[in-house]
Amino acid sequence: IDYTGSERGSNRQTIAAALNVRQENIRIQPDPNRTVDFEVIVGADYNSCTEPGILPVDPLPAAN
Repeated sequence: IDYTGSERGSNRQTIAAALNVRQENIRIQPDPNRTVDFEVIVGADYNSCTEPGILPVDPLPAAN
């Protein structure tokens, strides 16, 4: 949620790109009495990966 409501000088696009959030999932709610500029809500379906597929998981490394 963008509480600044500002396009100019906003970090909204930078934050969205870093967190892999699509524009349709961003709400703009200007609040002159805000205590924060942005709020990020991560739901159960959030996926930060930018590449399709599943990353391999290495088993516990063998002791040397």
